[in-house]
Amino acid sequence: MKIPSEVVEIKDSKELKKHVSPLYIINDYMKSSEDYLVFQEKIYNIIKGCFEHKDCREYPIKFKFYLKDKETHTLQLRHFVVNVFAWYPFINLYGVSGVLDSSFIIDCENEIPHITNYVNEKIIEVLRDYSIKNTIVNRSVSEVLYNLRRISIDFSTIMNLTISSETFLNLYKENPRMHTIMETKFPLDMQPADIEHELNALMDEEVQILKGIKDNPVGIILRAATGIKTKQLSEFTINMGLKPDLSGVTIPLPINSNTMIRGIDRPSSHYIDSLGARKSLIMNKKVMGKAG
Repeated sequence: MKIPSEVVEIKDSKELKKHVSPLYIINDYMKSSEDYLVFQEKIYNIIKGCFEHKDCREYPIKFKFYLKDKETHTLQLRHFVVNVFAWYPFINLYGVSGVLDSSFIIDCENEIPHITNYVNEKIIEVLRDYSIKNTIVNRSVSEVLYNLRRISIDFSTIMNLTISSETFLNLYKENPRMHTIMETKFPLDMQPADIEHELNALMDEEVQILKGIKDNPVGIILRAATGIKTKQLSEFTINMGLKPDLSGVTIPLPINSNTMIRGIDRPSSHYIDSLGARKSLIMNKKVMGKAG
């Protein structure tokens, strides 16, 4: 069975209506991996062809999980695509009725930042409860994560979600408060605890400013609550602050610059930063976070 790849341009919701079904029965497409992939790619190609039109990407899609379900669910097309990707592993439970219900519908407005919880609780645990082999579970989860990543890859350019130095330069020029934050310097005699407190407050303020700018790519990533570590963002745009020595003791002299403005511009800052880097290597010589 050939997986569809053709993308047809769709100009409005009236035209879109011709390409979607009035009601989808999800279980009907789960007879095999091939059947589901054909269904999945048809839906994905539809949104590719009309994504730039708000009325299309928010077009209501009606569906049931099983033919005999009394409840009919409705999702915007863009959210339906995300859920279709997430339901792929349940092809392994075809023939077992009553598994899927409304609790398996991802709330894309609120749950995307916590998608790992969905994968663990709704996919992995459920499949294991039905004694699906670990190799099949792992392969299915890998397929879900791969497809979810495709959304970012395929649509980030269309949505102009690219980050460059210009992104921050525009903030510096156009937002007076961000201009002030990005020029932050601390007095050399300021207490380390006070520096940390003020830097954390500025970091929180910066994050809220960025989240509040609807079309800012950094803000969009921050709203997704993944992909950017706020501490590293602070060092990049506000102030590198304090670093530890090899014994883990905080050096009371701050690096009074950020990566974007001036960088490490003093010999003392180079020395302090190199001590902090070596401290990290010593602490993490055996374990590099959860993944390592």
